[in-house]
Amino acid sequence: MVQQIAPGLQPVGTFLSPSRERRQQFQQACAERFSRLFMANDVDAAESILVRHAVDHLVIDLEFFDRALDLEGLGHIVTLRCGAPVLAVVPFTHASWVEALRAFGPVDYVIGPLSGAALAQAA
Repeated sequence: MVQQIAPGLQPVGTFLSPSRERRQQFQQACAERFSRLFMANDVDAAESILVRHAVDHLVIDLEFFDRALDLEGLGHIVTLRCGAPVLAVVPFTHASWVEALRAFGPVDYVIGPLSGAALAQAA
């Protein structure tokens, strides 16, 4: 079930990245697009946010995750979304992440890293 956002209201978002620099960049570039924007540095923090808050959009920056170690946890996060929007920012060299995550639920993607403006456009 996809969450519906009332017209004129800004969505709530969560950005997941182990990189503090990437979280800061996303917040600077995209905070105004959301009524509330949560930052998560790992899967556990993201899960805690998703369980406690109604999040309209989840953005996952995959560059600093290891597929062998993190796929199960990130897949769980996608499953928690129950079809609600998930956007993966995927480095070209890690494109195989997309299909692996789609096994857990719908995931849109953009090839990154992206500039702040391009990231804001994609989110």
